[in-house]
Amino acid sequence: MSFRDYVSSRREQLWIETWTHASAVLQSVVIATLIGVVVAVATYRSALAPRIAIGTTARVDGENAINAAWAGTSGVVLLALLFDAGHALLGRPTVSRGIRG
Repeated sequence: MSFRDYVSSRREQLWIETWTHASAVLQSVVIATLIGVVVAVATYRSALAPRIAIGTTARVDGENAINAAWAGTSGVVLLALLFDAGHALLGRPTVSRGIRG
């Protein structure tokens, strides 16, 4: 089965999943925006809240920024390699004559 055949045979399912994903992303952005606005309004007139926010940000950015970036990147690469290995191991015995047929 070619890629074009795959897409045309599953067009409706792919369309529904695309819209579901887009909707979830949009809802997440709206919720994050609302939380950010609520926190900003709640801390706007406070003298202590900006100090806490700036102190926390400076501490995270200054001391552990490189370590956090390396840990996150390494985790993503490791997870991608594990998924790829799992796909390669499960794909061989479950797909007859490979994908190209």
